[in-house]
Amino acid sequence: MDGRARAEQRFDERFGHPPPIVVRAPGRVNVIGEHTDYNDGFVLPLALPCATWIAAGPGDDTLLESEDFGDAVLDPPSGWGRYDAAVRSELLDAGSPWRDLVGVVTTDIPHGASLSSSAALEVALLLAQAALRGDEPVPEDVARLAQEAEHRAVGLPSGSMDQLISARATAGAAQLIDCRSLVGIDHRLPADVTVVVLDTMTRRELAESAYADRRAACERVAAAAGVAALRDLDLDGLGARAEGGDGDRRRARHVIEENRRTLDAAAAMERGDGTELGRL
Repeated sequence: MDGRARAEQRFDERFGHPPPIVVRAPGRVNVIGEHTDYNDGFVLPLALPCATWIAAGPGDDTLLESEDFGDAVLDPPSGWGRYDAAVRSELLDAGSPWRDLVGVVTTDIPHGASLSSSAALEVALLLAQAALRGDEPVPEDVARLAQEAEHRAVGLPSGSMDQLISARATAGAAQLIDCRSLVGIDHRLPADVTVVVLDTMTRRELAESAYADRRAACERVAAAAGVAALRDLDLDGLGARAEGGDGDRRRARHVIEENRRTLDAAAAMERGDGTELGRL
């Protein structure tokens, strides 16, 4: 039974009627463009068939059940409920109402496998809220609020890629995203290319990794060079400006070169050149 069917069945069992609202938000992988999103650069992600589903309806209070983690606790936030609470807070801070809802969350996205399960949950919650209000969701607004909710829930200054591709992916295409303008351009995979995603069963917590250190290094280099972000710096401009030493310089060099590789990869996809895409 797929995620949608499981969500609908469990909702009916728990609340005694079919769900008025069912929403879906996919997980993602990134073809190329690593550590570029928080540097206002370019990324080339695509959505996965595995996704998070929410079957929901209006309620007198908010009650959300996960098939994996039980009921969400929002007040005070704990466990997976901290994501729900963060989405609620971001909506209220943005001047949008939070509609109390009852719902069931199911997912086929492996947790902690770097496939953006948290971003999918945040996007799905925002889509459910839009449906309850009768609004047509704007993908960029959904992604922005979901990104801020991630920051609030996890305490990590992550970029916008995960939420953007979950909110507006096109089936069968990767999307070249300009993380400064948030403009996205779809690129179909070459006909002879298949994306294979392997679950190694390795799990990590992004907040416990060196992510924040890497972001800080990039920001130090950009500040020393007098630019808003490494997106605005080329290798000639990098020079010896990395005040943090060789480590900062290597990280900045990766971002500058990776932006170029990502643009070249999108061009290779446009030409149908799977060999060049693989080389990049």
